[in-house]
Amino acid sequence: MVEKIEHKNAKYINSKIKSILNRTEKPIRSITTDNDLAFANHHQLNIDVYFTNPYSSQEKGSVENRIGQLRRFFPKRTNFDEVSESQINKVEHLLNNRPLKMFNYKTPNEVYFSNTLALMN
Repeated sequence: MVEKIEHKNAKYINSKIKSILNRTEKPIRSITTDNDLAFANHHQLNIDVYFTNPYSSQEKGSVENRIGQLRRFFPKRTNFDEVSESQINKVEHLLNNRPLKMFNYKTPNEVYFSNTLALMN
């Protein structure tokens, strides 16, 4: 999921994460993040939160990969005040419907929804 973030204070970030958690069909059991102060209130999320070591981007390789993919559409220094929700949703749709080698050339959406259906049956 891709969300537009207005600012990085802990209370605001928690509200955004809770909003995402409430919208998912399948429960999210944990998240992995860096040690940014924006995650200072992580204990209020009621899920497991794992923190990577400082300067260890390899500990969250899939996150770094996804950030790289997003940077193709939104380079550093992009003014997100000029980026619409529609543009963000379009990029999210493109990324979630692109086949990936790690999923045996299925899309993230195919994997997510097939796992969700399996849990429901």
